[in-house]
Amino acid sequence: MGELMLNNFIRFALMALVVVAIVYAIGGSVLYAGENSKINKAISQIEKMKEIMDGVFDEGITKRIEIFPTSGWYLRSWPLAFPFGECKGSEGCLCMCDKKLCDGVLKCQGFDYYVELDSEFYNYDEAGDGLRIEEFYDYASGEERSIGHVLKLSEPVYQFDIIKEGDMIIIREVK
Repeated sequence: MGELMLNNFIRFALMALVVVAIVYAIGGSVLYAGENSKINKAISQIEKMKEIMDGVFDEGITKRIEIFPTSGWYLRSWPLAFPFGECKGSEGCLCMCDKKLCDGVLKCQGFDYYVELDSEFYNYDEAGDGLRIEEFYDYASGEERSIGHVLKLSEPVYQFDIIKEGDMIIIREVK
C-alpha cells in the first residue's frame, strides 16, 4: 500500500512538473511574441518615416505622414552626428524608444542629413525627470541648434509635416 502511494505521488509530481514547464514555455513564447511585435511595429514606423524624409530631402517638397505608435513610446531626434549604435557615423538620428531616456531603444535610423523633431520636449534635471536639451552652434548653417528633442507618443495616431530647411529635415507635429 505504501509503495502504491509513493508511486502515485511520484507520478503526480512528475505530471505537475510537466504542466508547469509547458505553461512556462507558452508564457515565455507569448511574452517574446508581444515584445517582438512592438519591435516590428517600431521598425515599420521608422522605415515609413525614413522613406518620406528621404523623398522630402531629395525633392524639397513638404509632405505629411501619419504614424501609429504604441502608447507610451517616445520619438526622439538627434540632429548631430551620432556616436554609437544604428546611427553611428550618421549626420542625424531618429529613434522610437520605449523609455524617455531612450536607454531601451526599440529602433533607431541614421540619416545623411540633420534631423530635428520640432515638438514639445523635456528639460533634463539631476532627478532624471526629462531629457537634456543642449544648444550648439552649427557653423555650416550659421545657426544655433538644439539636440535631444523628444515627443511622448500617447495618442493612437500622430501626424507630422516633414519639411526641408537647408541641410536639415524638420519633423513637425501637426496639432
